[in-house]
Amino acid sequence: MDSPTINLKERTGFSARLKSALDGKNLSARPSDVARAFNARADGCAVTSHAARKWLVGESIPTQERILVISKWLNVNASWLRFGEAENATLLAARGLENVLVTKGEYDLVQGVLALSKRSQAVLQDLVFSLLKLESDSNTQMSAGASRGGNKRRKAQLTDLEAR
Repeated sequence: MDSPTINLKERTGFSARLKSALDGKNLSARPSDVARAFNARADGCAVTSHAARKWLVGESIPTQERILVISKWLNVNASWLRFGEAENATLLAARGLENVLVTKGEYDLVQGVLALSKRSQAVLQDLVFSLLKLESDSNTQMSAGASRGGNKRRKAQLTDLEAR
């Protein structure tokens, strides 16, 4: 990930967490050592010591694929390593999802939902399930219509759905 697309706080936070994880394992934080150890575990996504240096000084954040390699190597939660949310990392680990990596937008969405009242969460859950059912029903109807040659009816259904 390039530095212009990620703010300084995120990059320096990642750098601090990476150094902390390395220190916790009594591993060297020298770029050449980090790159060598990373490359020994990476299958097809090797890095240079220059890239490792950029991670360590907060100039860039590795791609999701590389974060997963680092998190497995250092035995830390991938989401914690990327975003620094220890509480949520613990919750994910308890559900067997410790190496699930989500985008910042997905993470923010979940945080927003969790900030809602229980009543609002229930309403949102009902809405999501209703939308999923609507899409599932729509896909089923379109498949059935296509198998019977119902192109006109399928177009009418799509128009009707878009109007809603």
